[in-house]
Amino acid sequence: MQSVSPTVLMENAAFLCKGRLYEKVIKRRMETSASAEEAGLLQRVDSFMLGFIKSERKSRSRLKVNYIIAGATSNRLDRSIDLLHEADEIDEDLMQYISGLIKRQTLRLGGPAAESEDDLPLGTGKNAIEILKMIYKRLEAQMKTQGKAELILLAKLMLEQDPSRREDILKDKLYKVEDMENFAFFVESGIEHLTMNASSQDQQVSVGKVERMKDILLSAKSRLQFYQNQNEVFSTRKEEDLPL
Repeated sequence: MQSVSPTVLMENAAFLCKGRLYEKVIKRRMETSASAEEAGLLQRVDSFMLGFIKSERKSRSRLKVNYIIAGATSNRLDRSIDLLHEADEIDEDLMQYISGLIKRQTLRLGGPAAESEDDLPLGTGKNAIEILKMIYKRLEAQMKTQGKAELILLAKLMLEQDPSRREDILKDKLYKVEDMENFAFFVESGIEHLTMNASSQDQQVSVGKVERMKDILLSAKSRLQFYQNQNEVFSTRKEEDLPL
């Protein structure tokens, strides 16, 4: 391993840190090793590589969190999370990193704690913890709805308290009238499902969800009606807003 250039590792870091791909590959390689000598060599390689990969994963997670915080402080939290999602950069390592930050911040409330290399530009105390928890919740919702556009949008709208902001999100995400129609139908079906299948135990929770979903449905239908009145049949975006 001493003969391996650090440049080679850094150039391939994105692949080495992707999910648990490295662990799966090295495990399979060890299982198919031709001899005990080869297995021992692979174990030494693995010890070296895991050290590099864990350090790189932590560094990348820290950069992602800093990026999200920068988005939050400039009222672009949703956009920063969307970009990470589109780049497939919301992963288990990022969630574990944020969870660790929350635990450290919580411990600090009990007394003085030494500064850490993981300290972020959030300050300390309950405010920092609440921001981290909010970010964690947003990312968790994004992971749970991976690959499901309607669920991703609905989860984002459910977390948004401001009705005018919800309409802005709808306008930004649904470019076509038919997409708005499909989303309205999706939300309406969800409301019907929750209403019909809510048990007495979770009825109170379901009622809250249904009411929020009704507000979202109202916003979607309002935007849809507006564009239909404007005779913009094909797109909710103005011509100058469309990408070239």
